[in-house]
Amino acid sequence: MDTAYDFAPIIGITSRPGEEGHTWINQRYADCVIAAGGIPVVLPLAEQGPAMVSRLLDLVDGLLLTGGGDIAAESFNGNVYEPYSVAEILFTDAIRDRMEEALCAEAWKRNLPILAICRGMQLLNVSRGGRMVRDVSEQPNITASSQTHVAPPFDMPCHAVTLDKNSKLAGIYNSTRLGVNSYHHQAISAPGEGITFVGWATDGTPEALECPEKDFVVGVQWHPEILGTQPELFEAFVVAATTYKKQ
Repeated sequence: MDTAYDFAPIIGITSRPGEEGHTWINQRYADCVIAAGGIPVVLPLAEQGPAMVSRLLDLVDGLLLTGGGDIAAESFNGNVYEPYSVAEILFTDAIRDRMEEALCAEAWKRNLPILAICRGMQLLNVSRGGRMVRDVSEQPNITASSQTHVAPPFDMPCHAVTLDKNSKLAGIYNSTRLGVNSYHHQAISAPGEGITFVGWATDGTPEALECPEKDFVVGVQWHPEILGTQPELFEAFVVAATTYKKQ
């Protein structure tokens, strides 16, 4: 007998290093994928990870780049941060950076649907040659005090994001203005190749990106899996993965 998941798309979810040798994900990512009709699988972390990427992506229909610690300054050939950005960076892991760099490159080449959240959005942009600042306060012409970063409660909106009316995200949410949560101290400063900013906080911080040339490449700076009130984004992602699966 067929079940609801016999033909569901498989979503690869990037993992993060934990304490005492553990590798883990926030269960909410998996819950959101399941609620949207997908099957979540956790992608491993290992020194050999980049060599595994092609085979791993053969097994999935979408890639979910998750949140976590900062990108190491030496990753991506040292081209992560703006030269003027000098703030402290926290909780870096070069193995994770290399793994996700390889995942982004291969997924981009395959036109694999990508949903990138918080750190995931930042890393995706850097993988395309974009830049970041180490702290929001270092963004030129932006007053970081006009919104809240890294302050609880994280499951409640703390600032607004304005979306480009022609963006995929505006269509997904049927709105150009969202209340979102915030759990980041860094920010994207310059878009990478093929990347377009489509959402901004009230202080001008880029909060969402897309790739118009790809079927589904979407990044958001907030955490919809924690907010819990934006199932449309995961549903659209799983629909895109279903379409990819059928190709």
